[in-house]
Parts: sequence; C-alpha cells; structure tokens
Amino acid sequence: MVSDVSLHPFVKDMYNNIYRKKRNVTAAIAGAVGTGKSYTGLALACMLDSALKKTKTVKEAKEWLEKRVIRDPSQLNNLLNEEKVSFGDCLIFDEAGTSADSREWWQYKNKVLRYNMQIFRNKRLVTIFTMPNLKFLDKQARDLIEFYIETINVNYNKKRVSSRVRKLQTNPHSGDTYKKRPRYIVGGKKVKFDFLNWPKPPEHICKAYEKFADKFKDKIREELQQQGEKMKEAEKVFDPKEKADEWIEEYGVDEIPTIVEVRAEMGLSQSKGRMTKTMIEKKIKKQKDKQKEAKE
Repeated sequence: MVSDVSLHPFVKDMYNNIYRKKRNVTAAIAGAVGTGKSYTGLALACMLDSALKKTKTVKEAKEWLEKRVIRDPSQLNNLLNEEKVSFGDCLIFDEAGTSADSREWWQYKNKVLRYNMQIFRNKRLVTIFTMPNLKFLDKQARDLIEFYIETINVNYNKKRVSSRVRKLQTNPHSGDTYKKRPRYIVGGKKVKFDFLNWPKPPEHICKAYEKFADKFKDKIREELQQQGEKMKEAEKVFDPKEKADEWIEEYGVDEIPTIVEVRAEMGLSQSKGRMTKTMIEKKIKKQKDKQKEAKE
C-alpha cells in the first residue's frame, strides 16, 4: 500500500501526463451527496497544483479558490483571456453551491470540457469535475474523461475519503466507454488498483473552502426561488413534443435519458417528466429506424 497518496501510481499517472507526455489531465469525481466529492477534488488539486501547495494561510487559500473553482462562465473567460493559468494549474468545476439552474450549468460544463481538450491542449491544465454521476456529462464530453474517481464514504475519524479509481477508455469502433481498473508497474510487477483513500486537505484550505462556499448560499436561495417561479410558468404551457425536440437538439440520439435526468435538466414535474421522456424515446427510436433504413 502507498502511504503517501501523492506518490500513488494513479496520481503519478496524472503528473506524468502534464510533465512528460505534455497533455491535459481531465478527471471526473462522482458520488452521492455527502461522500466527499468536493474535498477529494481539493485533495487532488493540492497534490498537482504548485500554487495551492504553497498556500499557508486561509486568506491565501481563499484567493486560490476564488480564481480556480469555476462556478460562473465569466470566471473561466477571465482566466483564459487574461492568461492567468499555465501548465500544471488546476481548475475545479465544483457542483456544490453552483447555479440553481442545473440544466444551464451542465450544458456549460459539457461545452467547456470539449473546449478544454480541443483548444488549449498546449496549456496542459488539470481539469477536475465533481458531479453526482457520469450521466451528467454528455456522450462527447464523457469520451474526453481519462481519470475517474467514485467517492464511497467519508471516514471522519481517520479524516479520509474512500473511493474507487478507474481509467476511462472509449472503443473507437463501437463508441462504448469502459471503466477499467488502472494497472501500473510496482516492484517489477503489473498491479491492478481498485480503491484509494484520499486524505483531508490541509486545515487552512478546508476553512477557506467553507468560507468560500458560504458566499454562494444566499445567491442559490434566490436562484431557487426564481427557478420555482419559472417552473410554475412552464407548467402552464406544456408540450412534450417541444420538450423532446429541445432535449434531442441538445443531447442527440445516442442515449435515452432517465426520468430523473429529464426532470432535473428541464425542471419538470413527475408526470410531465414522464411524458417528455416517453416522447424522447419515441423520437430517438424513429430517427434510428430511419438511419437503419437509409443504410439498407
């Protein structure tokens, strides 16, 4: 077992991406509420980002968080336009405390991830996404994730987060994405890794994060209230065909969504989410049947 997580082959693999292979690192951290996704993201950033490593006070850590934890589109634009990031710098797209408009936020995350890989590859940045599950990223964006961490639970006594670690690989022929246990050479032998415990970030960084997150609470409450009013208006005029067309235009026909995903992304009630999901399923089937007939 590797006692220092920063020396673990899974973390060293990311480090090699940046400094040896001259590539970006794109990692997804997924898990249920309360399993330590945000703190795992911070722990990983502490290992890879030299500027965060050097912070010693709550003030210094808070300044880093305000620049690197992306919770608003304008933040990223300012960072890139003013060239305030360089290779090895971490950007954390943290779901906790983000905009109440989940659909707009996840659409933005998907676009940014594709842009990250395609446009500023030479910057060799570390991009960390936290999310409930990989389904929140669209198919194109999921194909660009290389490192996957699934948080399981928080051990408060030992101050660590338990997780599964995987490398994501996409079959170029079928387009299917597979989660594979990472294999590394340790002591001259190839070893498969499954679980990894992440240490709690330094205390001053945790305190800074708590203060940083508190700033967004009032904003979120206000956005939730506004979203509730929008949902009431949307409920008055509802057409499942239009909603299905909106979904397909945004996410394509590769996968049929669940009712939970449709409701969360489109702000619909249970009944209207079910009707929309059924209509999406019909339209996707119809399009795939047409494509099949065209090939024949």
